[in-house]
Amino acid sequence: MAILRHFLGWDAPLTDKVCSHILDHCGPGPVDLETTVVLVPTQQAGRRLREALAVRCAERNTALLSANVFTPGVLLRINALTESEAAPSLVKAVWTDVLLRCPIRRLAGLFPSPPPARDFHWALHVGEMLQNLRLALSDAGCLIRDVPRICGEKLPEPERWRDLVRLEADYLAAMDRLGRLDPCVAEIRNADELRLPEGVERIVMAAVPDPSPLALRAIERLAGEVEVSVLVHADESLAEAFDGWGRPVPDYWTRTPFAVPDADSNIVLAASPPAQAGRVLHEIGVSCRDYGPADIAVGVPDGTVAPFVIRALEDCGLTVFDPADKPLAEHPLYALIEKTVNLLKEPVYSHVSAFLRHPDVLSCLEKTRQCSSAALLSELDTLQNLYLPANLHDLTSRAAAGHADYPNLNTAASFTADIRAALASKGLEAALREFLRDVYSTREINTARPEDRDFERAAACLDEALREHCDEPLASFGLNNEDAATLLMRRLSEQSYRPEPRQAVMDVEGWLELPWNDAPFLIVTGMNDGAVPGGSLSDVFLPDGLRGRLGLRDDAARFARDAYLMRELIESRRSGGRVCFIAGKTGAAGDPLKPSRLFFQCPDEELPAVAAKLFAPAPPERVQHPSSVSFKLDAAACPPDVKMPPAKLPVTALRDYLVCPFRFYLKHALRMETLRDDKTGLDSLDFGAMVHHVLEAMARDKHMRECDDPSVLSDFFAARADAWIEARFGRDPSLPILISLDAARRRLAAAAQVQAVLVREGWRIVESEITIETDLGGIRLRGKIDRIDRHSADGRLRVIDYKTSDTESPPAAAHLAAARRGTPGFARVTVAGKERRWIDLQLPLYLLLLQNEGVAAGPSEPAYFNLPKAVTHTGVTAWDGFTDELLESATSCAAAVVERIKQGVFWPPEERTAYDDFESLFQGPAEECFEKL
Repeated sequence: MAILRHFLGWDAPLTDKVCSHILDHCGPGPVDLETTVVLVPTQQAGRRLREALAVRCAERNTALLSANVFTPGVLLRINALTESEAAPSLVKAVWTDVLLRCPIRRLAGLFPSPPPARDFHWALHVGEMLQNLRLALSDAGCLIRDVPRICGEKLPEPERWRDLVRLEADYLAAMDRLGRLDPCVAEIRNADELRLPEGVERIVMAAVPDPSPLALRAIERLAGEVEVSVLVHADESLAEAFDGWGRPVPDYWTRTPFAVPDADSNIVLAASPPAQAGRVLHEIGVSCRDYGPADIAVGVPDGTVAPFVIRALEDCGLTVFDPADKPLAEHPLYALIEKTVNLLKEPVYSHVSAFLRHPDVLSCLEKTRQCSSAALLSELDTLQNLYLPANLHDLTSRAAAGHADYPNLNTAASFTADIRAALASKGLEAALREFLRDVYSTREINTARPEDRDFERAAACLDEALREHCDEPLASFGLNNEDAATLLMRRLSEQSYRPEPRQAVMDVEGWLELPWNDAPFLIVTGMNDGAVPGGSLSDVFLPDGLRGRLGLRDDAARFARDAYLMRELIESRRSGGRVCFIAGKTGAAGDPLKPSRLFFQCPDEELPAVAAKLFAPAPPERVQHPSSVSFKLDAAACPPDVKMPPAKLPVTALRDYLVCPFRFYLKHALRMETLRDDKTGLDSLDFGAMVHHVLEAMARDKHMRECDDPSVLSDFFAARADAWIEARFGRDPSLPILISLDAARRRLAAAAQVQAVLVREGWRIVESEITIETDLGGIRLRGKIDRIDRHSADGRLRVIDYKTSDTESPPAAAHLAAARRGTPGFARVTVAGKERRWIDLQLPLYLLLLQNEGVAAGPSEPAYFNLPKAVTHTGVTAWDGFTDELLESATSCAAAVVERIKQGVFWPPEERTAYDDFESLFQGPAEECFEKL
């Protein structure tokens, strides 16, 4: 039978035209298309066609009984024998084994230089490249071994292809030994042996603009048995623009101009993906009088723009359905497997933490091990910040040793260790299934929830991959668990699942689906080279010229297809609709983009205006205001055990109040603190604690505190610093810790020089790490003084605070700053005729505490012992010019702060502070983020 072309005309949408053509061949009564196979380019196009046929039948007061609607790829597998076909995981394993065994020095054409590491990962990666080459060639119905025969003397790099042929032969021989059929061989065989279901009398190729050569080969053979109709969505006057299969002819579409109607309005340039999404909303808004939401379709040829468009539409209350396949790698189930596999391969702390923080692991621990998620995460952060565990063993040991402090973490660490032990000792497939049963044993699936339906589909993908891994041929390779896990993750990373169609006001569809959308107003985003027309199809093995000789789609064919599709969208809406094309200036990462070449297929007289528009500076983006929170945080909701005002306060807390009363409340009333579990070395607090510990040990040692030999002191300091590190982090600390230790040794060596001089000058340590309390306005103020020195000759006292910040800090500059507008009167003080404000009260209040205790009866001075990064600046810096008036002012300021705390005055907050531990809570003005206290 002949292959007949039918030109449908494009004065109406494609779906309407195809429905009319199909139904015109049906008689009255219920429509049964059992004898017809309809081929469409994509699955989404098939869904739209089936829906349209059902609606047309309902309009005729009849019913659609059946409809065989397939893509060409599905048709080729309609009667395939898949039992003997090698699974994708087995294909990867066979290629990996072949490449690891091959005599690579004899394959200089393919590998001119030996790989730096010829290991499992290298072989897996190269094997995937070679199989992808074979999959591309199978579209043309050939294997690697066929390429030299087809191209003959025109074959580029024949030595390279000779080596590829050898490797393919080894691979196919290995498949034969395993009793499995290679997928590419199977695909070609399926095409050559394709049989249509019994009773099928007709094949309708419904506007399939670029079917694979292999599919056409199969259909051409079937044309001798059944009628084949090729539907072309275009006017018959354009017959020369299409070949016999309805494919656009490159010579015609590359030289024939066409214009975008009303280009000034319908060609739009936007700065970035968010700006493109904003422009979509703008176009919908200005067209609202002519088109409702159901009359509008949005195209996203560039998948990177889709999330921005979907978010913008949903923020406006429009329900959106994205029919594109969802990568399994974006589902939480994949993340769980990935984190578990990482734990198996390398149980470093970062992998353990990522595993324990997965929501499904937390839920499992909470429901089956009675672990509080909040407490577990708090304990995990606390232990990590304190001990910096390097791996699972360190974490488990620390948690067990401090069981009383880490009860939830101890349980979770044991759970994690058991999981890893099971993964290491059992087969990967069995261990993962057992683990997943444990994690999801309490989860209830509600198929009415979209996220649960997605979970079912993702679980099915995972189940398929795990079944492949326990298949006997794959098991025969004897992969260790780490390599098997790597293979599993590569397999999972390739998988995707189709979201279930749901009712939505608007679909966001890809380029090939758009012709099947009959919405009168179409907005197409991402009209940039690389998306439309698609990026270059050439690769390392198949340059564009070679693709053309093999009958594969090349760049010219892609350009012709996309030029036709663009014109098809325009022509089908020319008399009753509109198409707006949006091109981006930059991508999501800020990379510059080129506008689609299809815009420049316009007539010559329109080209200057189009080029000027598309290469002009992008319109400025509207400044986005900070995201508003959906609810205000209620900071007044204190935990039951919080008492305000507190009975006791450290002296240093008054500094926090002076910086910001509200942040004082968050820190000291609600006891909020910022902890990060990505800490890898000593932070400033840890470093200071180590140095304080060493200096305190010196002060408590009778011989050391009177020693004036800097070398002896330096050795003492170094030994004590080493001991502190070992007690805290073990005998084998990490490199960042060793770097901090080395820095501490250098600073302490400089401090030893200063301490020796102080002893020679007559200064003696009389107290160290002394804690003193006093009552101030009904609240007990508590201070821990690092050190008190007395001069042996004149009896002067020095109240010393150790400072280990990177730069030296004079006491006066650390406690006083220039007064500013809004500084309350109680915080103001005049110094040398200048208005100043208190920003810290620590040293003056230490003097006050000592006086109240009767310790500082004589002359005394506050001072810092600075141990900065620049060790030449190490030394004791006294507060020159400190007077009784300053002490009185500081005492008065402290009393006022205490009174305000007692009265509950914690509002308003400071909008900005120099060091803000609570920055993440301020997503806008404080009044928008918090309920007023």
